[in-house]
Amino acid sequence: MARGEAPLLPLQQLQQQAVAYRRRLKQQQQQQQQQQQQQQQQQGGDSAVPASSSAPAAAATTATATSTAAAAAAAAAADGGTPSSTSDAPSE
Repeated sequence: MARGEAPLLPLQQLQQQAVAYRRRLKQQQQQQQQQQQQQQQQQGGDSAVPASSSAPAAAATTATATSTAAAAAAAAAADGGTPSSTSDAPSE
């Protein structure tokens, strides 16, 4: 392996992890929305109880989003670019 290729491996791994986190986050949010809708239907539309029971889940989602943003920022810092420029990583 050439010396120039070695630093790219951890960066690519970070970027892949960030993408995976985003996918998981979207899935979690969709599942939470479905669960909240089901709870509201089961309880006859009483929104007070689902709102309070979903608070811990919302806090966990926020923590996941924060760690995802941190991972994306770390990847960007290592690449010297922005989080949106992950596809522009040099191939050399």
